[in-house]
Amino acid sequence: MLAATLLALGSAGVHATWNLLIKTSTVDRRIATWGIFLLAGLLALPVLLVVGLPGWVAVPWLLLSGLTHTFYAESLAATYTHGDLSATYPVARGGGALLAAVGGVVLLDDHLTLPAWIALAVIGLGFVSMRRRGGTAGLGWAACTAVCIALYTLVD
Repeated sequence: MLAATLLALGSAGVHATWNLLIKTSTVDRRIATWGIFLLAGLLALPVLLVVGLPGWVAVPWLLLSGLTHTFYAESLAATYTHGDLSATYPVARGGGALLAAVGGVVLLDDHLTLPAWIALAVIGLGFVSMRRRGGTAGLGWAACTAVCIALYTLVD
């Protein structure tokens, strides 16, 4: 359990870091986003050497995932071009998780407990409070990014 927790926290740290790098990039944010994706792909290559390539049955899902991630990368770059990281990051990440949970119920026959539904409602209320925080710049793009995150989560 400790190892899983440490891996999840490490993953969250890496994720937040590369989002910060995109937001603070001195080059075009689209270039920064695709550069980080390229680096991630190169780092994943040794994993393929160990686990092998997926079978042909996975190809349609890989293509759909790739298409979804393309829209994700573009909307993420636009999010950070037009909005503040402190407002857009929580909306994109939290919104993606919220929509993926609801999508799992609707599309994948997942079942959520009452506390899980309450947690989703709290997340939704948090989004409403983000509008009151001042300024809505980039929140539309953050919402688009959230949809992309939910889609690639459900596809993957």
